[in-house]
Amino acid sequence: MLRDGKNVVFETGENSQVIAKYLDDRLQLGLFPHALDGLQDIVWRYIENEVEGFTFRLNDAYFEEFVPRADQLNYRRFKERKFGRHCLEQWREQENSLRMELEARLVPFEQMLAHREFLLDSQPRFVDFDLWGMLANLKNSGHHDLPGADARLRDWFARMSTIKSAAARSVRTRRK
Repeated sequence: MLRDGKNVVFETGENSQVIAKYLDDRLQLGLFPHALDGLQDIVWRYIENEVEGFTFRLNDAYFEEFVPRADQLNYRRFKERKFGRHCLEQWREQENSLRMELEARLVPFEQMLAHREFLLDSQPRFVDFDLWGMLANLKNSGHHDLPGADARLRDWFARMSTIKSAAARSVRTRRK
């Protein structure tokens, strides 16, 4: 939920992106251009349904290193209620297969980046920040890097990591 003055904005479904679209409109970030309507919906659903699960499992397997000790029991309880008893230990044991699955699911993005600077066109859109967030979470524990030898994805990730906002990126592009 987001409160902006008198406006209260909340998601209306699992894949609604109401808050992101509200902020995009309010701040004029250019993350959801109408020319990409529909396409971004497909891509962000793929990111959030096919990529995110692997990135958080790989990262969360090391939760004891980044979750404060006082919060670890609640963290474990939340994960185990959602994913089953001993899921965190299972994810650590399955680390190699999870990493290989993630690598396979990232191939389409590597292919997309062969033809453009960002996933959909010449500037970052919502799906770029969505995927970047998933991959940044993967790296959070310090135990994982981007899987495979995907040079274009690694270059894209480095570029995305330096962007302050889509609006700032747009201004820099116009100056060139």
